Amino acid sequence: MRISNIFLLFAFVALAFGICTKTYTVQSGDTCYGIAQSQGVTVDVIYSLNPEVASDCSNLEIGQVLCLAKDDNGGNGTTSLSTIYSIWHCGDDCAWTYKPDLSTSSWILNRGDGKPTANVVILAFMDPTALVNGQNSNGYVNGVPKGMIDSLSYFTSKGITVMFSIGGASWSDKFVSALKQNAAQLAKNAAAAARKYGVGIEIDVEVDNNSYQNELTTFVNTYRSLNPYQSGANVSAWSLLTIDAGSGTDYLGTIASLARTWVSQNKINWLNAMVDDKPWNNINSATSEWQQHLSAGLPAKDMVVSHYGSNTCKTYSGILPETVSWAKSKGVRGIAFWAAGSGGGEFVENCPGIQQGSKALLG
Repeated sequence: MRISNIFLLFAFVALAFGICTKTYTVQSGDTCYGIAQSQGVTVDVIYSLNPEVASDCSNLEIGQVLCLAKDDNGGNGTTSLSTIYSIWHCGDDCAWTYKPDLSTSSWILNRGDGKPTANVVILAFMDPTALVNGQNSNGYVNGVPKGMIDSLSYFTSKGITVMFSIGGASWSDKFVSALKQNAAQLAKNAAAAARKYGVGIEIDVEVDNNSYQNELTTFVNTYRSLNPYQSGANVSAWSLLTIDAGSGTDYLGTIASLARTWVSQNKINWLNAMVDDKPWNNINSATSEWQQHLSAGLPAKDMVVSHYGSNTCKTYSGILPETVSWAKSKGVRGIAFWAAGSGGGEFVENCPGIQQGSKALLG
């Protein structure tokens, strides 16, 4: 088959004006259904964002660039990640081996003015052992939880960048074990998943010692050899690699130290300064922790600070607007919230306070 000039023109115009936040180049043998399955979108998304594609998908051409997620500077998100407003999403149980009921997350897709509340959603968590072994059973596809795959288009169809988080507190020992088993293979499998599904990868290993720093360094170096760092605010989702550390440097200090080095080497995109053991009582207690990272030499533009959604969800008052003001004054990369989902406990649903914070920070 030939490459159609009109398709190339359409792709050029779309990319030049920042319309598409995720694209796919058609290859021999591709079908709309197959592309949708492999890229974590729906067939309807392909048709709606690519009006040149016939209703029966009969006119795909090799080399044709399809738009899979859209930014129209209005209702479908933004490609710019110069400022981050992110939400960890835990589904029903933080395992994602099945697709959860996402209807309670509609507040993330629309903050009331047609724009998404978050520009980044982090699906948490991938089991590191399943990932390093490329597991294909019990709800996993090549080590990736099937629920994550099946939930992607819910967020990406609105232009939201999605990341998959590896580890988490309950699986951190497994993360260390997976690194010790084969850090390079773990990185290769993570990088392949990022490319296949068009997502970023987050490292969340919460073991507070330096027993695994060599293996973690191997992971980061191997990952970057496969999915290179991209500079600037407008980047491909699969190029994103981030890491979690303590709210300050007192906990997970080795991780924070490594992160500062990796930031300077363009190996990670930013550090998430995670929530403390409990919600902050006041802005001073929060900023004194976050300031530790800045005082240690982490550039403000490479740090995202975090809150529990549970104490910022319902109203835009108190510590959240104070955090927005602090983030702007310090030039901090952004704010993240733990966590959306419908599993109860710390998970939150329907958060007008966080939605208002989005308008205040992102505009």
